[in-house]
Amino acid sequence: MYLGQRDTPVWTTDDQAVKAFEKFGKKLKGIEERIIRMNKDEKLKNRVGPAKLPYTLLYSSSEGGLTGKGIPNSFSI
Repeated sequence: MYLGQRDTPVWTTDDQAVKAFEKFGKKLKGIEERIIRMNKDEKLKNRVGPAKLPYTLLYSSSEGGLTGKGIPNSFSI
């Protein structure tokens, strides 16, 4: 489960909370799109590093498994 995602579509019946959550999700998607644009901009230094791997840690979406993408909804130290 990643930040901006829910495991069930009926997590609340509060319309105001649902609208705020959708707005938050759109902002996260905008951040992901900005990161993608910046990764492609060759004028910006340190975007992919010597291994040529793009920065993906703050992507708002991810497939299952270890992908190096997505912001965990919670974590333990």
